[in-house]
Order: sequence, then C-alpha cells, then structure tokens
Amino acid sequence: MDIHLIRGFCTILMLVAFSILIIWAFSKKQRKEFSQAEILPFTNQPVEDYNQDATIKQNKLKPSAKGATSE
Repeated sequence: MDIHLIRGFCTILMLVAFSILIIWAFSKKQRKEFSQAEILPFTNQPVEDYNQDATIKQNKLKPSAKGATSE
C-alpha cells in the first residue's frame, strides 16, 4: 500500500463525511432546531441569562460529591 492509495482513501472518506454533514444540515428534522437558533440574535433576553442557563445545565451534569471520601 503506497501513500497515493492512502490519500485516495482519505479523500473518499472526507467526501462521504462532508456529504453526510450536508444531508444532516438540510434535513427536515433539523429545521425546527435551526429555526429556533436563527432568531436568537433578535430575542430580548440578555446574554447573562443564557450564561446562567448554561451554568445550571452544567451543574446538573456534574456528579455530586456526596458519599465521596477524602483522604
């Protein structure tokens, strides 16, 4: 197997990945999420509220320290 064959496989792999990304981005399933995201710049909610929401979500994902032993 020489370098040209490996480069050919990588090119085909990237083409397939790009095609899947384009199909995903323009699929009807994503339309709802993207339609909500496209109006975010025009909402009246301050940026701090978005940051607070993100912090709350991150805290929910963190494991609790209860029951952990410290030595």
